[in-house]
Amino acid sequence: MAHLVDGKSKHEKKERREKATLLQKTLRRLAVGSSWRFSGGTLFREYAGWFVEVESSVWASARRTTAHLRIKPMAMDPLFWDIVGLPENRKLPLSFRALGAWTCRAPVLKESDFDEVTLGPELLAQKILAWADEQLLDIAKLGSQDFLNFLRGAPRGYVGAYLAVEVTALMLSGKDQEAYALCEEARKRGDSGGFSVAAKSVTFVSLATNWLERRSHKHDDAMIS
Repeated sequence: MAHLVDGKSKHEKKERREKATLLQKTLRRLAVGSSWRFSGGTLFREYAGWFVEVESSVWASARRTTAHLRIKPMAMDPLFWDIVGLPENRKLPLSFRALGAWTCRAPVLKESDFDEVTLGPELLAQKILAWADEQLLDIAKLGSQDFLNFLRGAPRGYVGAYLAVEVTALMLSGKDQEAYALCEEARKRGDSGGFSVAAKSVTFVSLATNWLERRSHKHDDAMIS
């Protein structure tokens, strides 16, 4: 009799892990020669001014495979790195925008489930790649305001979720007053914005606030001159 672990046998869990490994290897192989790159379980590319990533997941607890689409402006992470004092990150590979610790992680824009019953790893990987390509048609039509509207309406587990993404997106769109207001609200509730340097007691919120104040002063000086 098979031993059950969290409702599934050890054999079934091993089978799920092997399936996940094989899918990742297949996606990596199929990405070669395509418009996509693959690293760390994620397909990614630049398209029409957007950084696009598609992360696929083989569930361990169910016979289910999903793909999640995230996008963000290509200019977002460079501005974020300038704000937090890491401009050298601009020189890192494109994959860092999806996998790096100090990056803007946007909410999931779209999600899709894929049939595991009739599809082996090869066809499943092909389906995921085809789905990723299909999303590009809609992404090309999006503008900065569309992205801001999406961020504002995206589900979040707590009030400050995706704060760094939203503040940086507002700054990119020239909406500095709105960005500053979000930072002030976060500061009052003790929210770091998801990024902090404990040794220096520095947070994203404080760094973004200082950045916005400096930019405002520069603008005022330019108006006077």
